[in-house]
Formats: sequence, structure tokens, C-alpha cells
Amino acid sequence: MLFSAHSRPSWRGADPTNPLARSSRARDDPLGHVLDDLSAKEHCADWILEQMTGGRAPEQITADLCGQGWDPEEAEALVEYVRKATRRERGVVTRDDVARSANRRYRQSWAPRWFSGMPTLSSGVRLLSGLRNLFALKKVHDHAREEERDANKS
Repeated sequence: MLFSAHSRPSWRGADPTNPLARSSRARDDPLGHVLDDLSAKEHCADWILEQMTGGRAPEQITADLCGQGWDPEEAEALVEYVRKATRRERGVVTRDDVARSANRRYRQSWAPRWFSGMPTLSSGVRLLSGLRNLFALKKVHDHAREEERDANKS
């Protein structure tokens, strides 16, 4: 027997040796001793979101947070989390986005259609789909080169 009759812990607060059972405040608010820092992080994340969508660099935002008394590691983690979450709003295209759309177009090209019994027509559709993927990737590459060229001019 793991517990004796007198040493068995009570999870209902009836055990008089339980410190939570002795305090009336603890009975009213059992999580009163827990520090709620989530609301501060949420407010900070909202502020970071405003700053990032406004065009500020993540390094500047991290420096501001450290200047306001945030722990540097925690500030970097918050900024990184918001940076990743706001990629779409900021117009950032990631490799995963490009690969996902190319994979979707490739899978659609191999979907069974009415012409799948005709090998020549089927091959032609797959060729056109492959060319569509090629041009989509070239478009992304050209867009990245234009952005790089614009950044070098500034």
C-alpha cells in the first residue's frame, strides 16, 4: 500500500495539513499565488505587431523592449514570434509558401481527369502544368531580384 490511511493526500482540500485548505483566501482563489504575466506579453505582442506593420526593424523593437525593462531573451522571443506571425501582412514570401503552391499545382496536374485515358493529351496537360510551375517560380525569383535591387539603391 503506497499511502497509509492518515498520510493519503487529499485533492479536495479536506486534509488539515494541506496549506491550501488552511487559508480561506486560497479556498476562494486557488490560483491566487500564480503570477499572471500573460496579459503583459499579450499587450507587448500587440505593440510589436503595430510597430512591425508600421515598418520598424525587429532589432529596433528588441532594443526598445530591452530599454523598457524586458529581459533580452524574452524580448527577442516575442519579436521573433510576432515576426513569423506577420509575414503575410508584411508581404514576405517564404520558401515554404512557394514550395506549397508549386506542390499544389503539381498534384493537380496529376489528378485523374477525363483525358487521363489519352496518353498524348495527358502528357500535354502535364507539360503545360510544369511550364506553369516554372513561370510561377521565375516570377517569384524576379520579384526577389527587384526587391534586392531596390534595397541596394536606397
